[in-house]
Amino acid sequence: MNPFAKRTPSLFIVCSPFQVLCALEAIEKFDIKEYKFLLNLISDPRNKQLFNLLNEKKIDYEIIDFSCRTDISYKLKLSLLIPRWNKFKRAFIGDYRSREFHYIAFKKLSNNSSIVFLDDGNCNVPLLEGIKKPLFSNKNILKKLLFSFRNINYGKYIFTQYADIDRGLFEIMSNDFTYLSNDNNSKNLLGICIVGTNPDRFAWGYGMSLDDFWVEMEKILLMIKKDNPNKDIYYVPHGRDAFPNMHILCKKNGVRFIKAETTVELFLISQRVSPEIVYGLNSSALFSIKKLMPNTKVKNLLYTRPCQFLDDHIAIANYYQKHGIETIKLE
Repeated sequence: MNPFAKRTPSLFIVCSPFQVLCALEAIEKFDIKEYKFLLNLISDPRNKQLFNLLNEKKIDYEIIDFSCRTDISYKLKLSLLIPRWNKFKRAFIGDYRSREFHYIAFKKLSNNSSIVFLDDGNCNVPLLEGIKKPLFSNKNILKKLLFSFRNINYGKYIFTQYADIDRGLFEIMSNDFTYLSNDNNSKNLLGICIVGTNPDRFAWGYGMSLDDFWVEMEKILLMIKKDNPNKDIYYVPHGRDAFPNMHILCKKNGVRFIKAETTVELFLISQRVSPEIVYGLNSSALFSIKKLMPNTKVKNLLYTRPCQFLDDHIAIANYYQKHGIETIKLE
């Protein structure tokens, strides 16, 4: 079957608010009338945002408790080869790196089905560039058996906002965020927004302590205040930021701290005005905000100090720059 066919009954296997935004776009893009949301969750501060978003959009969901560590065995893998027949001929997976998501799809899909990757932040940029590879290679035995026994195709279809990266490695359909865009182009521009990052993940990725991270964040607040005198500046924390430190730093430096009940994208488009400038630390939200609010200036703060993911960070920043997002290099 065509993985991008309209009105194909579909599963959405997701775990984050942004993945749900991409799922909503897929429902509109492919005119999907019958669908089911399956959540595979960990303990995560963003879960509250996720449930708020699903409830706001009146979407029913089922929570699937599925752990690779305990549930994936040879017996389970063999069971996945048993033919299954139901109406769901397509699954959209929120994170192509998740083994759990794949196995949930294999368990729930009918024979003669396809799996399509959604965006999970900007991790699909290095995937589309060929820097990263899908979880299962074409030589993987399970992949070959699933295709042979059940005709399930996966690992080569992507519904993405980065669709112009086409190296011939995948079949791609563009996510233009048309459903969410509405008429943001007509809004007045006012204020400066700083999109927060995940402190734990960021500090770990750059090999710094959390104490060092807070020092760097205060430097960033001061830099943005200096570059934007007499402007209303507000900071929207990352959904996984459960620390009090940024709230304290913002109060100390005259920056408003606004905790969004849902994604930063939905928070911004729900406001009466659009921000004049949005700053972020290589955040995936920067690209979607630029699509949703083309009149807003978006600036990407990129740390260039050596780290294990520097090639990925640079690839993402370079891609952003080609699409009108200015890079500000920090050391």
